[in-house]
Amino acid sequence: GECEVESDDITETVWFAAWNQRGDMVVTASKDKKIRIYDARTLNQLIEFNGHDGNKAMRAIFVQGDSRLLTTGFDRSSQRQYSIYEINREGNEIESIKHLDQWELDNANGVLTPYYDRSTEMVYLIAKGDSTIRYYELDQEEPYIHFINIFELKESIRSIAHILKRDVDVNKTEIMKFYKMGMGKQTGIITPISFCVPRKSELYQ
Repeated sequence: GECEVESDDITETVWFAAWNQRGDMVVTASKDKKIRIYDARTLNQLIEFNGHDGNKAMRAIFVQGDSRLLTTGFDRSSQRQYSIYEINREGNEIESIKHLDQWELDNANGVLTPYYDRSTEMVYLIAKGDSTIRYYELDQEEPYIHFINIFELKESIRSIAHILKRDVDVNKTEIMKFYKMGMGKQTGIITPISFCVPRKSELYQ
């Protein structure tokens, strides 16, 4: 219940922050269009670089064993994008960040939030106000991320959260489960969304 570390040096407006898997780094996406990585135990800044060019909010998360970053944001014409960066790290220091690739999606207004599943190397892109969930599989080699499919909903998403992986139903080959709250007439109604891999089909369900 006590504050262990505090910094007055972080003066920019932070849109989003995420821990890495080891718990020794924090990445932030800020209003000044910068992505920054901090030492989680001292809050010393390890590296800073330019993110997406748009004025809307960005997101950034660690993926693939903390060796890469996945970011979402907008370009100057408000088109939604996502990018992948490689982290060159030596011990507790970050030597450099390499931009591997960037992809464009659409001109919707919702800010894409990435949900990363380390056990399957999959990423789910979800935004408030959307009625779709896009999901991808990450790869170490080019093209680095493979589009799998789009899950279509009957109503827009008001809010969403994934459950802990220990609670998925392995007997149903379930690999990810979200709980969604809808908008409009569906406000206040929580609906489960299950992602499963069928045993007797080559198709992803």
